[in-house]
Amino acid sequence: MTQIHRIKKRRIAATFTAAILAFASIISGPQCLADTPAPVATNSGAITLSRAQYQDKLRGFWLGQSIANWTGLVTEMDKIGGAGPHGVFYTRNDWGKTDQPSIWGQGIPSDLSKTIDWVLRRPGEVWGADDDTDIEYLYQHLLDQHQATVLTPEQIRDGWLTHIYSDENTPFTTSEGKPENFLWVSNQRAHDLMREQSLLPPATSEPANNPHFEMIDAQLTTEIFGLFAPGRPDTALAMAHLPIRTTARKNAAWTAEFYVVMHALAAAIDPTQPVKPQILHIAEHARQQLPPGSYSADMYEYVKEQYQRKVPWEEVRNGLYERYQVKGAAGYDLGTRNLYCNGCFAAGINFGASLISLFYGEGSYQQTVRLAVLMGWDSDNPAATWGGLLGFIYGHEKLIELFGPLSDDFNIHRTRGGFPNNGQDTFVRMAQVGVNIVDRVVQEVLGGSIDTKGNYWHIPRPAKKNPCVGQRIEAPENQRLAKSQGAAAPITVLSLNLYGHATMPAAAADYAQLVNEHDVDLLAVQEGANDWQIRGLPTDYGRAEALAKALGDCWMRRYQVFANRCQGLEFEYNVRFDMTDGPNAVRTGELVILRRGAYRFGLIDVHWDHESDQVRHANSDETRTAATSWRLHDLPLMVVGDFNTTCDSEAVQALTSRSGLSLLYGDGVDCGFARGLEGSGKSIEATPSDHPGILLTVTAVNSSER
Repeated sequence: MTQIHRIKKRRIAATFTAAILAFASIISGPQCLADTPAPVATNSGAITLSRAQYQDKLRGFWLGQSIANWTGLVTEMDKIGGAGPHGVFYTRNDWGKTDQPSIWGQGIPSDLSKTIDWVLRRPGEVWGADDDTDIEYLYQHLLDQHQATVLTPEQIRDGWLTHIYSDENTPFTTSEGKPENFLWVSNQRAHDLMREQSLLPPATSEPANNPHFEMIDAQLTTEIFGLFAPGRPDTALAMAHLPIRTTARKNAAWTAEFYVVMHALAAAIDPTQPVKPQILHIAEHARQQLPPGSYSADMYEYVKEQYQRKVPWEEVRNGLYERYQVKGAAGYDLGTRNLYCNGCFAAGINFGASLISLFYGEGSYQQTVRLAVLMGWDSDNPAATWGGLLGFIYGHEKLIELFGPLSDDFNIHRTRGGFPNNGQDTFVRMAQVGVNIVDRVVQEVLGGSIDTKGNYWHIPRPAKKNPCVGQRIEAPENQRLAKSQGAAAPITVLSLNLYGHATMPAAAADYAQLVNEHDVDLLAVQEGANDWQIRGLPTDYGRAEALAKALGDCWMRRYQVFANRCQGLEFEYNVRFDMTDGPNAVRTGELVILRRGAYRFGLIDVHWDHESDQVRHANSDETRTAATSWRLHDLPLMVVGDFNTTCDSEAVQALTSRSGLSLLYGDGVDCGFARGLEGSGKSIEATPSDHPGILLTVTAVNSSER
């Protein structure tokens, strides 16, 4: 490489690092990225990221994951606790020593390596897919195939059935000659439900349908979604939400989200500076995905405390086994369920083991993966997760420096089928596909652009510094937001018909004052669009825009729904749905999904027709369809608005009876309903509107499931 090329590559790397740190700092606030270099100025209004540098990082992700996956397979299920040799865990002194048999090895060590050491594929050899890489490859392929940023339930199901074999059609067999489709526990059950019962995600992870919903599967199949939204875990979590819930619920889903957040925030890590403080810092943000009182949160705090006390990692691992698998601390009862291998595939114990390698690995690729390999249980899974993350952070070239020349070839048909080129691929091409997906996310979701000449992304700066990404927001002590143990904070919701044609935009400041006086978290309005007698969806939201301006910088708007970011709310998803129009008015509904810290919920804002009872019944059916959509399947929900009929009318009862909604409060035609929430409401004077405001205060019935 010439000196000029070296200088050019260093400049690209420096530009990428400074830009992403500037971007993440703007999103997170300056306190969220301590121990990182000061950002440099970029073009006004946008952050500039090098697509070429990001492609090298994605190539490093696939290579780093493959190295760690195949090295971890040497010790997979060698040590799981309990009586006998499988209960005698490895220590640091076992690296380089003879591998010991796994629980299914019939006394025979791994055929990958006689010793516990790196398993590498040199140029001319091929990396094979495994369950740690093949589902992520599938999800990337589906996003590329459908030119999508979010996969639908049908796309996930069809992709699984197209590319994942069943025992009936698999060409693979075990060493004993039995069919092998490379699926286990929750993945296998989800596939069976798709194939045999035509179920769609997220029903495939419903505990009533899938008893394996607490197993590890989602942790090792969805991390990649974090890399598709650099520096934006909110977007990454929205993309990963349904893939995670294809196989996981509760703690298994929360730990998978932990990894997604870490991968999204990894884009802000500068590998030319000490990585240890940076990676532990983003881990603290990812920690906020683990609800208080959950065993996954307890595991994180336990491992972190032991690390800070400098307890040797072997003692921490042994303590992890004793505390959770034996004694069932923090409600971790899998050790009492008489599961195969005492739940050695479980999300919980493997998450705890992964945290030990994360903390004690201190940002070093080799040290972190070695620890993961020696930790026990399903050791190839945490190894692959951290290998991919650190491979991304350091990039492909750094891995070549560490290990020497390595193969770039990958065979997805080792475990799956039906892909182009007979399943033969390369990490270079796979990274390019990933960049193409990020292109769509930047343009379609983040509102950015691509400089094809300079090969950069331009991502708009947020207008105001927000609270730390992923962090559970705590308000000052004198505000309502203090949280009770394990519960989501109360949410104050105002539904208000603005009487827009008569009062807006002149009354925007009056309405904003009303909102602030009542300490509102979430505002849903009607008549915020100027369009009234048109066909199709409204295009002019000038009234709502005027109100947003009057409310100030704390407020975010999605059409006619406003969320107070200074109270910790963030939009995760929003969509309009068309409703049957009345004789003289267009009718449109709005559905949003919001997040406050780790808590997620939905809201639907509607304005039914005021003249035709027949149209109102049609509006009822259309609202019910939205309320029972797959996106809201496991979420608490509010439905508010001006129904132009009483809250107990026949049309309203048709909605509530078929969608599980209960009335919280109503005044005339202005109503608020909820599902999975409890609370109360009251009417407030809302002059100059000709309607009262409906003020609701709600809390979750059960905040442990979201």
